[in-house]
Amino acid sequence: MSRPFAVLAAVLMFALVGCKSEPEKAASDMADKQKEIVSILKGVKDKDSAMAAKTKLIGVAKDMSELTAKWDKKKMNEAEMNKAMEKYKPEMEKTGKEMQAEMERISKLPDAMGPVMEGMMSLGTAGAGMHP
Repeated sequence: MSRPFAVLAAVLMFALVGCKSEPEKAASDMADKQKEIVSILKGVKDKDSAMAAKTKLIGVAKDMSELTAKWDKKKMNEAEMNKAMEKYKPEMEKTGKEMQAEMERISKLPDAMGPVMEGMMSLGTAGAGMHP
């Protein structure tokens, strides 16, 4: 059960490039989206809140896709992107751990995991295009 979450966290972390320079802005924007995901997950207490979280997570996925498209068009310098990624790596790792802990908590709630997983799956490809 935790393997999909670890994969998702890795995808999110490596999809993020790290005012900043444009690469730092991109990393910051995506790190903020990760924090938003954790905040949404913390609000899941039952099936109804899980359904609401699904809708919010799909919205975050859309936002992340738009950010990815925006930053991909910028054709940023790979070295600068890697430097920005390193700057935000500790923050993203911490957020990734929080996300995993929330998913583990949610997995114990009756009828909550399904809707949340549907929302989380929409995030899986949201940052895929953003790369160094």
